[in-house]
Amino acid sequence: MNQKKNCLLLFCVLSLVQSDSTTEKITSDQIIMPDDEIQDKLQNNECTVLSGTQEIVGICVPIKRCEVLFKLLEQVERRPDIKTFLLSLRCNRNKGTRICCPYSSVKAAKLKISDNFPNFLSPPDCGNTSITESRIIGGEFAERGAWPWLAALGYRTFENTHTSWMCGGTIITQQHVLTAAHCIKPKHTEYILHKVKLGAYDLTNNLDGIEITIDKAIIHPNYTFSTSSNDIGIIKLSRPINFNSNIQPICLPKNTRMQSETYVGHHPYVSGWGAINFDTGKKSLANQMQAQIPVVDNNFCNNVYIRHGRKIRNDQICAYDEKSQKDTCQGDSGGPLMLSIENTYYVIGIVSFGYKCGEPGYPGVYTRVTSYLNWISTMIT
Repeated sequence: MNQKKNCLLLFCVLSLVQSDSTTEKITSDQIIMPDDEIQDKLQNNECTVLSGTQEIVGICVPIKRCEVLFKLLEQVERRPDIKTFLLSLRCNRNKGTRICCPYSSVKAAKLKISDNFPNFLSPPDCGNTSITESRIIGGEFAERGAWPWLAALGYRTFENTHTSWMCGGTIITQQHVLTAAHCIKPKHTEYILHKVKLGAYDLTNNLDGIEITIDKAIIHPNYTFSTSSNDIGIIKLSRPINFNSNIQPICLPKNTRMQSETYVGHHPYVSGWGAINFDTGKKSLANQMQAQIPVVDNNFCNNVYIRHGRKIRNDQICAYDEKSQKDTCQGDSGGPLMLSIENTYYVIGIVSFGYKCGEPGYPGVYTRVTSYLNWISTMIT
């Protein structure tokens, strides 16, 4: 039944194209040509349609004359929401199958297709950095402000009130930080998570960045320490953050395409203040480190870790650079695996575990953020 329904939807959408045998030249800046728009207005071809909660006003034309909507046809097979969106824009069926194309002053970015997570931030309100990607690639040390969503998690013990910065996290809203469950509930139970540092580059400088206490810290209800399954948690800060150039939120991968992506072959980034050398435990607290690491296939990763009694799950991502042996180390736990898409950064993974640090043949393992979007949405509401 579902297959028939999908086929019917696809047939209807494709008919939007097939009904028009003419081809017009479309510019990159305009959805329809200005002269055509004037002519259509004279012919009373203006239209208003309701798509979801959006009222779209435009010109009723064959879809080939609407660049922004015509481009969406490329994604129709894998995006059911786009099928529904395009079908909702049909107009003036007496003249054949046409679509209500927004006026040329409306850009593609302003068309909102279905949003299953309206409480998540969307570009341009997230994922922005002042440092260009060309200045990040290949750098061992990050530039100040390169990763404005990075958070350092501070711990103390009952006996010692001195703060130790032992985990990382990622700002996702004005009051929430995403991290790993094992950072909230550490193996060494004498350590208590009590504050978060934001906007800092040098953790040895008490005046660098701001510190905010924690209202509550929540771990995933199905987190298991022994297997690192569901290794995800959310920290709610005691007060909202005032964003500035050094403190910004990252975007969550909420669109349908990102949710279905394996990310194998992509080259995301990691950054933090973690240990540089596993054996010595030497840390780089005075310098924010960064690396670009390719995502590898989960089957390869599973074959490596199964020898150690760890099974890699679909809700995990593995990344490993065989040539440079770059990796994240202890202390970077809970930090983000970040992917740049059109100069906007998304958190696709959370540093979970690995074998030593940059050990040949051993990928780093990350919690796959797209597998937990519903849970995140519930926790930040």
